[in-house]
Amino acid sequence: MKYIVTKQDNDTEEIFIFPVSVYHKDMAEAVQYLKEHDPLVYGKWERIYREPISAGFVRGGKCEGSSESLGLRSRPQDSDLLPWMND
Repeated sequence: MKYIVTKQDNDTEEIFIFPVSVYHKDMAEAVQYLKEHDPLVYGKWERIYREPISAGFVRGGKCEGSSESLGLRSRPQDSDLLPWMND
């Protein structure tokens, strides 16, 4: 699996995990302006800008490596964002 970590304007970091058949650059473009909704208000959506800040591969349950297409490397703290690390 591959991954990208993005950062929002409010400094929130999110990890996106996806298949190796998808280029990092294409995935970064797809998630860059995803809409988010307010769970308390039906129909209230807002586009949130997400800047890619690190990228690589998920191997053995850890983040490592880099993305050639984005020119970004993995960071030691990226593994902490994996969903199974927070269970």
